[in-house]
Amino acid sequence: MIVVRDIKNKFHIPCCHINIPSPCRISHAWLQCFVTPSYQMASAKRHKIKCLSLSNTQHSLDTIWFLLQACRYLIVAAKSGDVNTAKILVKCTNDNCSIDDATSSTPLILAADNAHVDVVRVLLEGGVNAERDNTFQWTALHYAAYYGHLDVCRLLLDWGVNLGPLNTWKDTPLHLAAWRGHLSVVKLLVERGADVRLKNDQGQTASDMARIEGYGGVAEWLDSLSSG
Repeated sequence: MIVVRDIKNKFHIPCCHINIPSPCRISHAWLQCFVTPSYQMASAKRHKIKCLSLSNTQHSLDTIWFLLQACRYLIVAAKSGDVNTAKILVKCTNDNCSIDDATSSTPLILAADNAHVDVVRVLLEGGVNAERDNTFQWTALHYAAYYGHLDVCRLLLDWGVNLGPLNTWKDTPLHLAAWRGHLSVVKLLVERGADVRLKNDQGQTASDMARIEGYGGVAEWLDSLSSG
């Protein structure tokens, strides 16, 4: 990736038309890009680029450059809630994108984190792996549960994601929802089959985590299930 960027900057190309070879199978097989220090690219929507699939064949330098930008703008679209851009770019990236920070979070995780339910739906329909986690083993469901995004949680569960993925600290989404006091999310997860007895690496159940953070109502509701 660095090599591609260096080559582009070496020649100080202010504007270029990139030919996209057949492996990406893109209608309107070109796009206009503006090579600046921040590697800006003209909006894919503007050029009505429609990506169908990627093969595993060797891509040319131009294709690699396009894919770098496709990933970059898919990440921006996921964070900002830009449904149309996400729909255009998701098929080009082959589910290989992640944000360049300590978490290495995917577009799906970023969309779930920011409660962009329509983008989450577009990404799922585009074929991304709903179970893919980040550096800390948080999945999209972990983030949606932690932040109390009920609609996102419901969509992910309807899509069939695992109810009990474990993050680095062995917390399930139920642990995180209880920890932040999101009773509606807690009830949804339990209704779908989440195990209230599971303990994290500190030996804490979801009820314990709710009680520690002062969410007595959540803890009591969970405790009533265990005693019932």
